Amino acid sequence: MEEDSTTWLWFSKSCTSQEALAMSMQGCLENVIEYKSPKYIRVEAVTWARVKGCLYLVAAVLLGSFIAVNRLYQEEVDEISSSVRTNVKGVAYTKDRIWDIAEYTIPMQATNSFFVMTNIIMTENQRKQRCPEYPFAKAICSSDEGCKNGTIDTHSNGIQTGRCVDYNVTFKTCEVEAWCPVQPNENPPEPAVLRSSEDFTVLIKNNINFPKFNSTKLNIPENFNNSCTYNKTTCPLCPIFRLGDIVQEANQKFSEMAIKGGIIAIRINWDCNLDSWSYSCSPKYSFQRLDDNKTMPGFHFRYARYYKTPHGEEQRTLFEVYGIRFDVLVFGTGRKFDIIKLIKNIGSVISYVGLVAVATEIVIFVMSHPRWGKSEFYKTYIRKKYETVLNPTEVMYVSHVDEPHIILIKTPLKTSLQHAEGSIVESHPVKFFDADSFCTSESNEKQDNEGSEPPSATESAENDDKEKYELKQPLTGEASSSDCQKWCCCGKCQPTQKYHKQLCCRRKKGQCITTSPWFQQLVLSRHTLKKALLYKDPFVDLTGGNINNQLRHLAYKQYVRWRFGFFELEDRAIIPSCCRWSHPVKFFDADSFCTSESNEKQDNEGSEPPSATESAENDDKEKYELKQPLTGEASSSDCQKWCCCGKCQPTQKYHKQLCCRRKKGQCITTSPWFQQLVLSRHTLKKALLYKDPFVDLTGGNINNQLRHLAYKQYVRWRFGFFELEDRAIIPSCCRWKIKHTYPK
Repeated sequence: MEEDSTTWLWFSKSCTSQEALAMSMQGCLENVIEYKSPKYIRVEAVTWARVKGCLYLVAAVLLGSFIAVNRLYQEEVDEISSSVRTNVKGVAYTKDRIWDIAEYTIPMQATNSFFVMTNIIMTENQRKQRCPEYPFAKAICSSDEGCKNGTIDTHSNGIQTGRCVDYNVTFKTCEVEAWCPVQPNENPPEPAVLRSSEDFTVLIKNNINFPKFNSTKLNIPENFNNSCTYNKTTCPLCPIFRLGDIVQEANQKFSEMAIKGGIIAIRINWDCNLDSWSYSCSPKYSFQRLDDNKTMPGFHFRYARYYKTPHGEEQRTLFEVYGIRFDVLVFGTGRKFDIIKLIKNIGSVISYVGLVAVATEIVIFVMSHPRWGKSEFYKTYIRKKYETVLNPTEVMYVSHVDEPHIILIKTPLKTSLQHAEGSIVESHPVKFFDADSFCTSESNEKQDNEGSEPPSATESAENDDKEKYELKQPLTGEASSSDCQKWCCCGKCQPTQKYHKQLCCRRKKGQCITTSPWFQQLVLSRHTLKKALLYKDPFVDLTGGNINNQLRHLAYKQYVRWRFGFFELEDRAIIPSCCRWSHPVKFFDADSFCTSESNEKQDNEGSEPPSATESAENDDKEKYELKQPLTGEASSSDCQKWCCCGKCQPTQKYHKQLCCRRKKGQCITTSPWFQQLVLSRHTLKKALLYKDPFVDLTGGNINNQLRHLAYKQYVRWRFGFFELEDRAIIPSCCRWKIKHTYPK
């Protein structure tokens, strides 16, 4: 038993997962084969059209300017190949010594860099021998025990010998074997030795190339003047720079920086527009100090020059050099027109056009709110723009005969439906309606009490005989205070304890709607209801035992369409108690039939028109009442393979091989409704006059107009109203019957 339950649980889970997978696949398939478009509200007002036009114009100008200023129509490339060459010139004189370019310019191993010496400490005539170490913390000693033979310190100038000797009268230091005398660890001299190097100049040659665009450029202008000097304002393109100006542009003082040195960046930024119609490609120079002038500032290094004495002894001069290292940094951006780039950027910028709709909404909101409240235009606009979707199980609609509004009431109810508070949905609709749209409804059927008894056969026959087409005189039915409930204002309602059934046809006391001649004619007339049933199904059985149920359901729908009009949640419309306890009815409208030429093209050309005598006889025989069904059983001899009624005409074209029936039986052309609605010359002429009161009914083209109208009449009768009604195909038997009655 346990195994069976486990198997069933596994099977149910697998079925659930398969159903979920099938639903997800169905949703994906619907997304593939369907297209969903947003719904728009069109406001036909010159004011708002001008506001919208102005906002779109402003948006177009702003977005166009944005594209032009930011060059979004060009492809931008920052991949650049660059080479830099420098040439420093200048001569300095200090302490009977001349410094030229060979002495103060020292080649650097860094790429695109050059060094200019500004300060120096020289230690001359150094030879390899033993001498006291320069006094620092680990080199100071008091005896030989403080010095270890062969010890090397990172700050030492040589290798200790193990002896402690006098450095001067103040300090004793360990003896080292090194280049002696050792260089003292002193601060660089102030002012700087080569402070006059401020006036040196440097020529910077820079070549760039954009590989993608195959474009090369040199920073030297075509009309280059060798005597020019760079100036940010007067000569910004000159490639010759004065060192003092470079340091000054970096917001530094040359005299201070020359003491310990530093690092200066020379930035060359190329911004090139490579389009032939607007070519421009020139460098922009900027300068910045890279080393920190507060924490261990400066730039220095040591180097030595070696030589031999006449006795063959090797000596050297040690230089501790301070100076400024200049790093040339090259950046570049190349732009060129690209149609694909322009389209992409326009597409991305167009998304901001959506802000125009938001701005328009704000303008409408501000301008439609005067001090005394919202305008009628704004109320209508909001009602059209925002559509509220309600849960059908939580709302009910109520209509009173003495109020011009439909009331929406939300559940659950805390009092009777008659006294429940709700909101106004819309004004009471005044609409025509079609009989073929009436269908049965069981929503109000559930509100009937089970104790009601159906009328007897005698009563039904008497009611059926008494019904006429003309409106009856109003019946007397004033409200009686003795039978009137607290929630009933007409005196015809039945008592009930359920809140959702406690509804009267009136808000205030007065005559009941069931006494109205229109209620008798539209809702209770058995003759009208039977006509509506036949309109929907020409072969419906009006003598069956279930006919009363069909008429009752049709009467409920009739009352709803009469008092509420057409709306989506019409099944939630509540019928008053007094009306539910009466007997049911329905009516249809034939004035909406209009001409159509779509089915005219389907006719064959071989039919012969009837004679004038036959046409007159047909016109005289037509009446308003329904005719008895004509005999027209399908004959096997004339019936095509695709024809089931025996009235269709043979044809070789597939799109015309259509019968009025799926199975063999009586043809619809023999139906009294087909005679009355489709073929009746009197009905069709009324429809023509309804469309055009001044139409000429005696003209020679009248048959063509009636034939086209008969086609449309059949479509509206059998298909109802829908958008692609011109694609509705009329069966062969019906087309030939119409064409035979109204020939060309």
